[in-house]
Amino acid sequence: MTIQKILIPVMILVVVAVGIFSAVSFGRQDQKVTIQSNASFAKVTKDELIQNSDALAIVTVENIKSFEDVSDIRPGKQDVFSDVTVVVNEYLYNPQKLTDSELVLRVLGGETEDTKMIVNGGASFEEGEQAAVFLKRKDDQVFEVVGWAQGKYTIKEDSIGQGQEKVFMKDIFGKEMTLDDFRSEFTE
Repeated sequence: MTIQKILIPVMILVVVAVGIFSAVSFGRQDQKVTIQSNASFAKVTKDELIQNSDALAIVTVENIKSFEDVSDIRPGKQDVFSDVTVVVNEYLYNPQKLTDSELVLRVLGGETEDTKMIVNGGASFEEGEQAAVFLKRKDDQVFEVVGWAQGKYTIKEDSIGQGQEKVFMKDIFGKEMTLDDFRSEFTE
Protein backbone atom coordinates (compact mmCIF):
# COMPACT_ATOMS: atom_id res chain seq x y z
CA MET A 1 0.00 0.00 0.00
CA THR A 2 2.82 2.41 0.81
CA ILE A 3 4.55 1.70 -2.50
CA GLN A 4 1.29 2.35 -4.35
CA LYS A 5 0.87 5.69 -2.58
CA ILE A 6 4.38 6.69 -3.69
CA LEU A 7 4.29 5.07 -7.14
CA ILE A 8 1.02 6.62 -8.33
CA PRO A 9 2.08 10.29 -7.76
CA VAL A 10 5.50 9.55 -9.31
CA MET A 11 3.86 7.99 -12.39
CA ILE A 12 1.47 10.94 -12.68
CA LEU A 13 4.43 13.31 -12.43
CA VAL A 14 6.32 11.37 -15.15
CA VAL A 15 3.29 11.39 -17.48
CA VAL A 16 2.76 15.13 -16.95
CA ALA A 17 6.49 15.83 -17.49
CA VAL A 18 6.55 13.78 -20.72
CA GLY A 19 3.40 15.57 -21.91
CA ILE A 20 4.87 19.01 -21.20
CA PHE A 21 8.19 18.06 -22.85
CA SER A 22 6.36 16.74 -25.93
CA ALA A 23 4.15 19.81 -26.22
CA VAL A 24 7.12 22.16 -25.91
CA SER A 25 9.27 20.14 -28.34
CA PHE A 26 6.56 19.76 -30.99
CA GLY A 27 5.49 23.38 -30.54
CA ARG A 28 8.99 24.57 -31.31
CA GLN A 29 9.14 22.49 -34.47
CA ASP A 30 6.04 24.23 -35.81
CA GLN A 31 7.36 27.74 -35.19
CA LYS A 32 9.22 29.58 -37.93
CA VAL A 33 12.46 31.37 -37.30
CA THR A 34 12.06 35.04 -38.21
CA ILE A 35 15.09 37.03 -39.31
CA GLN A 36 14.60 40.80 -39.34
CA SER A 37 17.13 42.81 -41.32
CA ASN A 38 17.25 46.58 -41.47
CA ALA A 39 19.20 47.52 -44.56
CA SER A 40 21.09 50.78 -44.74
CA PHE A 41 21.68 51.91 -48.26
CA ALA A 42 23.03 55.00 -49.95
CA LYS A 43 20.48 57.33 -51.44
CA VAL A 44 20.69 57.10 -55.23
CA THR A 45 20.01 59.63 -57.94
CA LYS A 46 18.11 59.13 -61.18
CA ASP A 47 21.43 59.17 -63.07
CA GLU A 48 22.90 56.50 -60.77
CA LEU A 49 19.85 54.29 -61.21
CA ILE A 50 20.16 54.57 -64.98
CA GLN A 51 23.97 54.15 -65.09
CA ASN A 52 23.86 51.04 -62.89
CA SER A 53 20.93 49.41 -64.71
CA ASP A 54 20.90 47.08 -67.68
CA ALA A 55 17.22 47.91 -68.15
CA LEU A 56 14.16 49.63 -66.75
CA ALA A 57 11.05 47.58 -67.34
CA ILE A 58 7.39 47.62 -66.49
CA VAL A 59 6.63 44.11 -65.31
CA THR A 60 3.84 41.99 -63.88
CA VAL A 61 4.76 39.53 -61.13
CA GLU A 62 3.84 36.00 -62.18
CA ASN A 63 5.09 34.01 -59.18
CA ILE A 64 7.47 34.07 -56.24
CA LYS A 65 9.55 31.15 -54.97
CA SER A 66 11.58 31.53 -51.78
CA PHE A 67 14.55 29.38 -50.77
CA GLU A 68 17.44 29.34 -48.31
CA ASP A 69 21.01 29.71 -49.50
CA VAL A 70 24.41 30.87 -48.29
CA SER A 71 24.25 34.47 -47.14
CA ASP A 72 25.99 37.15 -49.18
CA ILE A 73 26.07 39.47 -46.16
CA ARG A 74 26.27 37.24 -43.05
CA PRO A 75 29.35 34.97 -43.20
CA GLY A 76 28.63 31.35 -42.30
CA LYS A 77 24.85 31.90 -42.22
CA GLN A 78 21.90 31.04 -44.42
CA ASP A 79 19.49 33.70 -45.71
CA VAL A 80 16.15 33.51 -47.45
CA PHE A 81 16.06 34.69 -51.05
CA SER A 82 13.08 34.97 -53.38
CA ASP A 83 13.13 34.37 -57.11
CA VAL A 84 10.43 36.60 -58.54
CA THR A 85 9.32 35.57 -62.03
CA VAL A 86 7.98 38.54 -63.96
CA VAL A 87 6.44 39.09 -67.38
CA VAL A 88 7.92 42.12 -69.14
CA ASN A 89 5.14 44.40 -70.37
CA GLU A 90 7.44 47.11 -71.69
CA TYR A 91 11.09 48.18 -71.62
CA LEU A 92 11.42 51.92 -70.90
CA TYR A 93 15.22 51.93 -70.89
CA ASN A 94 17.10 49.09 -72.56
CA PRO A 95 20.70 49.80 -73.62
CA GLN A 96 21.52 46.07 -73.55
CA LYS A 97 18.74 45.41 -76.10
CA LEU A 98 17.13 42.76 -73.92
CA THR A 99 14.35 40.86 -75.66
CA ASP A 100 13.28 38.58 -72.83
CA SER A 101 9.54 38.56 -72.27
CA GLU A 102 10.00 36.83 -68.90
CA LEU A 103 12.71 37.48 -66.30
CA VAL A 104 13.69 36.17 -62.88
CA LEU A 105 14.53 38.80 -60.26
CA ARG A 106 16.35 37.66 -57.11
CA VAL A 107 15.71 39.62 -53.93
CA LEU A 108 16.86 39.13 -50.35
CA GLY A 109 13.99 38.12 -48.09
CA GLY A 110 10.97 35.87 -48.24
CA GLU A 111 9.42 32.93 -46.47
CA THR A 112 10.25 29.22 -46.58
CA GLU A 113 8.70 26.38 -44.60
CA ASP A 114 11.06 27.02 -41.66
CA THR A 115 12.25 30.61 -41.96
CA LYS A 116 10.82 34.05 -42.63
CA MET A 117 13.25 36.83 -43.53
CA ILE A 118 12.04 40.43 -43.56
CA VAL A 119 14.38 42.97 -45.15
CA ASN A 120 13.40 46.56 -44.43
CA GLY A 121 14.76 48.64 -47.28
CA GLY A 122 14.77 45.76 -49.73
CA ALA A 123 12.57 45.51 -52.80
CA SER A 124 9.54 43.33 -52.15
CA PHE A 125 6.95 41.95 -54.54
CA GLU A 126 3.48 40.42 -54.50
CA GLU A 127 2.06 38.01 -57.06
CA GLY A 128 -0.07 39.81 -59.63
CA GLU A 129 1.34 43.27 -58.93
CA GLN A 130 2.61 45.52 -61.68
CA ALA A 131 5.80 47.51 -61.12
CA ALA A 132 8.51 49.57 -62.78
CA VAL A 133 11.87 48.01 -61.93
CA PHE A 134 15.48 49.07 -62.54
CA LEU A 135 17.34 45.84 -63.36
CA LYS A 136 20.95 44.65 -63.33
CA ARG A 137 21.94 41.23 -64.67
CA LYS A 138 23.43 39.10 -61.88
CA ASP A 139 24.15 36.09 -64.09
CA ASP A 140 22.74 34.42 -67.21
CA GLN A 141 19.52 33.46 -65.42
CA VAL A 142 18.87 36.15 -62.83
CA PHE A 143 18.53 39.92 -62.44
CA GLU A 144 18.75 42.07 -59.30
CA VAL A 145 16.87 45.26 -58.47
CA VAL A 146 19.24 48.25 -58.62
CA GLY A 147 19.14 50.44 -55.50
CA TRP A 148 17.17 47.95 -53.40
CA ALA A 149 13.74 49.45 -52.62
CA GLN A 150 14.72 52.66 -54.45
CA GLY A 151 14.70 50.75 -57.74
CA LYS A 152 11.15 49.34 -57.61
CA TYR A 153 7.88 51.25 -57.96
CA THR A 154 4.45 49.62 -57.71
CA ILE A 155 1.95 50.63 -60.39
CA LYS A 156 -1.75 50.92 -59.58
CA GLU A 157 -4.00 52.26 -62.33
CA ASP A 158 -2.20 55.41 -63.53
CA SER A 159 -0.30 55.92 -60.27
CA ILE A 160 3.32 54.90 -59.77
CA GLY A 161 4.82 54.42 -56.32
CA GLN A 162 2.96 53.33 -53.19
CA GLY A 163 3.74 54.06 -49.53
CA GLN A 164 7.51 54.44 -48.99
CA GLU A 165 8.04 54.26 -52.75
CA LYS A 166 6.43 57.72 -53.06
CA VAL A 167 9.13 59.10 -50.74
CA PHE A 168 11.84 57.54 -52.93
CA MET A 169 10.10 58.89 -56.03
CA LYS A 170 10.18 62.47 -54.68
CA ASP A 171 13.80 62.11 -53.48
CA ILE A 172 15.07 60.66 -56.76
CA PHE A 173 12.86 62.32 -59.38
CA GLY A 174 11.89 65.48 -57.48
CA LYS A 175 8.14 64.88 -57.70
CA GLU A 176 5.32 62.38 -57.60
CA MET A 177 4.36 61.15 -61.05
CA THR A 178 1.68 59.43 -63.03
CA LEU A 179 2.72 56.42 -65.09
CA ASP A 180 2.74 58.59 -68.24
CA ASP A 181 4.97 61.17 -66.49
CA PHE A 182 7.34 58.36 -65.48
CA ARG A 183 7.42 56.96 -69.03
CA SER A 184 8.24 60.41 -70.43
CA GLU A 185 11.29 60.61 -68.11
CA PHE A 186 12.85 57.77 -70.14
CA THR A 187 11.66 58.39 -73.69
CA GLU A 188 12.98 60.98 -76.05
